[in-house]
Amino acid sequence: MEMCHSFLQILLSIISVRCCTSFSNSGCLSPGATLGGTLVFTGQSGQDVAEPPAWISGRKLVFVTGSFPLKRTLGLGRGRIWMSKRGCRGGFCQSTYHSSNGNLPCFEDLVAKANIPSYSRQRTQVLQFTGVTPTSIRVTWPAWNQDIDVGSGPISKYQIEIRKEGESQFRVISAGESLTYLFENLTENTDYEFRLVIFRNHATHGEGPPSDVQTQRTLPRPPFYKTNNVILFTDVTPTSINVSWPAWNQNTDVGSGPISKYQIEIRKEGESQFRVISAGKSLTYLFENLTENTDYEFRLVVFRNHTTHGEGPPSNIQIQRTLPRPPFYKTNNVILFTDVTPTSINVSWPAWNQDTDVGSGPISKYQIEIRKEGESQFRVISAGKSLTYLFENLTENTDYEFRLVVFRNHTTHGEGPPSNIQIQRTLPRPPFYKTNNVILFTDVTPTSINVSWPAWNQDTDVGSGPISKYQIEIRKEGESQFRVISAGKSLTYLFENLTENTDYEFRLVVFRNHTTHGEGPPSNIQTQRTLPYHVPSYSQSNRSDILKFSDVTSTSINVTWPAWDQATDVGSGPIASYKIQIKERFTDAFRTISVGKRFSYNFENLTEDTEYAFRVVIVSVHPNGEGPPSPTQSSKTPCGVHKEDVHLNLTTPTWKRGKVVVARWQIADRQKSCGAVKKHLNVELRDLDRCPTDSSEIPESIDLNNATRNRTILKDRKPNSLYKITLSVAYGGGEFYNISDEIRTLDTEPTSPPQNLRVEVIGSGMLKFEWTKPPCGGCNGVVAKYQTSFLINGRELKDTTGGTSKIYFGLNEGDRYTFKVKAETRYGRGPFTDPGCTSVFGTDIC
Repeated sequence: MEMCHSFLQILLSIISVRCCTSFSNSGCLSPGATLGGTLVFTGQSGQDVAEPPAWISGRKLVFVTGSFPLKRTLGLGRGRIWMSKRGCRGGFCQSTYHSSNGNLPCFEDLVAKANIPSYSRQRTQVLQFTGVTPTSIRVTWPAWNQDIDVGSGPISKYQIEIRKEGESQFRVISAGESLTYLFENLTENTDYEFRLVIFRNHATHGEGPPSDVQTQRTLPRPPFYKTNNVILFTDVTPTSINVSWPAWNQNTDVGSGPISKYQIEIRKEGESQFRVISAGKSLTYLFENLTENTDYEFRLVVFRNHTTHGEGPPSNIQIQRTLPRPPFYKTNNVILFTDVTPTSINVSWPAWNQDTDVGSGPISKYQIEIRKEGESQFRVISAGKSLTYLFENLTENTDYEFRLVVFRNHTTHGEGPPSNIQIQRTLPRPPFYKTNNVILFTDVTPTSINVSWPAWNQDTDVGSGPISKYQIEIRKEGESQFRVISAGKSLTYLFENLTENTDYEFRLVVFRNHTTHGEGPPSNIQTQRTLPYHVPSYSQSNRSDILKFSDVTSTSINVTWPAWDQATDVGSGPIASYKIQIKERFTDAFRTISVGKRFSYNFENLTEDTEYAFRVVIVSVHPNGEGPPSPTQSSKTPCGVHKEDVHLNLTTPTWKRGKVVVARWQIADRQKSCGAVKKHLNVELRDLDRCPTDSSEIPESIDLNNATRNRTILKDRKPNSLYKITLSVAYGGGEFYNISDEIRTLDTEPTSPPQNLRVEVIGSGMLKFEWTKPPCGGCNGVVAKYQTSFLINGRELKDTTGGTSKIYFGLNEGDRYTFKVKAETRYGRGPFTDPGCTSVFGTDIC
């Protein structure tokens, strides 16, 4: 018995997915001993378990069921007892047995140790590591499961154990019923060993065996600089700061690489958040568009290639202030241009003002820059502290760009930005002629010279336009000063009242539209001499019939003549006036009329049928400038027609009612003394059926010169219309005398018959007759009423109606009838409808 008891006490642990107890055969049973008896396993309720355990004898597995005799010879060495995963659930196993040596109570202890909980061997790596950082590791594990794991519950707690590399002992942490635990304050980049122990509610055999040891290494620390103030600031301006830093060094700095990028962060004074800039692997970054004269905070973060712990801590904050802005003007177009000429421009500008402009002073100088159109570079002029500069020797009519730069006393950032570019064009050269002797002299007389010149030409002459005027200047021989004449835009000027047979000097000046530089230089001087004086007259060889006669009437004659021409006629001008002279034939004295410089005169109140003689005299401006009269020419006034010579009578006969007008006349016969009679009629329609007509219509003209009788018939007239008829009569070539009268043509029928007569049976013994208004209902007035005639069986029924229908009642089958209707206007009744409507009631309808 003692030997068996000792043997059972050395069982080691449960190491399989089923309850497995390992034991040695020393002390409990001697080799070759026989065990006999019955082993009973019961659950918590005292019932037999469904599946009893199995024994291993040596290497042989034996399954047993129910109560069984325990007769086995255990071999030497280690043996195992296997229990079902469902055996002893919720309690412990009891056993009764016997052997040749008596009961073996050591089996009770054997069964209790077989129920210690642990994870099934099929679960490998039960510990899971998450949230691994340089200083912490979170460990999680699955809940022990009665169905799939080893031993029996219930579970009271889990115990997680940790051991740092190089240590001999595990540090024990009770996790209670939690399935996770966070280990903190660990050493970076270091291996740690972990194992788990499960505890059940049992006084002596509650602690299960530890799980397999699993190892997890903490992460290395992310990289950062070991020293402070690693950021360097260079190229500091009012709006930019260049930031640079050294490369992170694995040997001298902190943390681990490799480095993936650098992140530079900036924060403006007054702001709460840093703005993040990824600089990649660059060791420099230029911050632009900053605010002048402002503090900015910077810090640097180093990143390594790690998905979760690649970002190192930021470096210490370093501060750099942007520079104050150099001075420049707040407003545009500060440059003023004055005294602009073709070759110079005076430039001025206001003094820079600390209070109203931009940037900081004090001002050391102003720099004005100029660039000619087509050039790429500005030419720089230092104006010192002057506020004006005169640019000279410029090219005429050319655009120049200007800008201004203000400098302050600062070694590196004293130069302000240039002002906006302003453009000023030099003036074009004033216009003048490229060639000499541009003045032409024509119509030279003893007292006048006509001067002309070509239009100044932008393409072939000198200078620029547009031209505003020409100025012609004249100087008489012996005089010192030129007399100035503004010719406007005319290309000619007539100098009059000159001295005969005298030299005159002329020159021409061209002006363009410009207030200060519009006057070009004068042309070269040209000389022309006036002619010796001769009185003017028309050339007889070049001219015949100098006088022309028109609009000749019985009491008037219009006379015209040509202008005297210096080139083709005789004598000298200029002409002061013309005189026209007239006398009746067979009288001695001419009557003279001075007409100035006109070339016509209308003589009135002359005697009819009388011949008159005419001649013209030319008068120059010379004191003795009246020339000889032109040859005499004659014209005769014709006979006139008088009121008592002509009579006109108009009638409208009834034989062509309203369509004919007869015109009759009587004309006194003076053919022998005054010539043949000329006559014609003008016929004008004044109104149509008492409605006004268009007054712009041209009257109808009828030639009566071939009429053999003193009358004419005007056919195709309009009824009830007013005509104005004018008879025009003249003797010979005399003017026409007009006599007019008006007449209204007769009316036509009052109206035409109605239209579209039709009949309809509308009931027993009932007929309805309908019609429409006469055509052109408004031509003869509105229809006032209709008169109807209904002839039935030889008896006529007459009636009137205001409408366009009539109904008859009481007709019988076979009655014969005839119906007709006529319209009535304010002018009377028109004709009946013809032939009317005749039919027999009940048989057919007309």
